[in-house]
Amino acid sequence: MNEGEPRLARTLRTGDGLAVVVGIMVGSGIFRTPGTVAALLGRPGLTFVAWALGGAVGFLGAYTTFSTFSFESLALIQNGYWLLALLNMIGSVGLGLGATLCGVALARLF
Repeated sequence: MNEGEPRLARTLRTGDGLAVVVGIMVGSGIFRTPGTVAALLGRPGLTFVAWALGGAVGFLGAYTTFSTFSFESLALIQNGYWLLALLNMIGSVGLGLGATLCGVALARLF
């Protein structure tokens, strides 16, 4: 890299990686526990409240993911990394679509 070229700050720390791992572990538990939650709460109204709160948290998580994706792409463009920004956009959308296709295929198996 030349002296005059812009550089991106490296700001990810251990806590950031830990947050990703915890989020994945909690998220995977959602698919295993709905019946248990309904049995523990006992009343359909409480089950609905828990479901609504979980949906709100999921929506906010998706929103922050999308805004982070947009911010990272914009930061790359502003710093002159057009190719990396394009690869970030294509890769993120492509991997997202690929994961969706895999999920649909798995759901059809069961």
